[in-house]
Amino acid sequence: LYNYVDLGLMDIKNGDLPEKVKRNTKTRRARVNKRILGRSIDERSPRIESRKDFGHWECDLVLGHKTKDDDVLLTMWERKTRQFFMIKIEDKTSASVMKAFDKLREYYGSKWNQIFKSI
Repeated sequence: LYNYVDLGLMDIKNGDLPEKVKRNTKTRRARVNKRILGRSIDERSPRIESRKDFGHWECDLVLGHKTKDDDVLLTMWERKTRQFFMIKIEDKTSASVMKAFDKLREYYGSKWNQIFKSI
């Protein structure tokens, strides 16, 4: 009956049908990612997944209330030992993240390649 009303085959309108007004008529569509920002974490080696070797790290950004002047934390944790770093950075730009990595590289010096095999 509702389809007949929509097609105009009946003398009533959608506003006259109380249930029709309540129904959600919008079609849903799946959102497709617009950008691919590098390799997926799913593509990493199964050896890293097994957590047998030290030196494979994961990192993430923790944002405040999403305003421009809120603090941003770069968190890093090692997969095998669960060692954890938290570094306060200026903002969530890639330049700020790279600046934090440069400070870590400077701090660890020649041991950098042994400690950080993959991030």
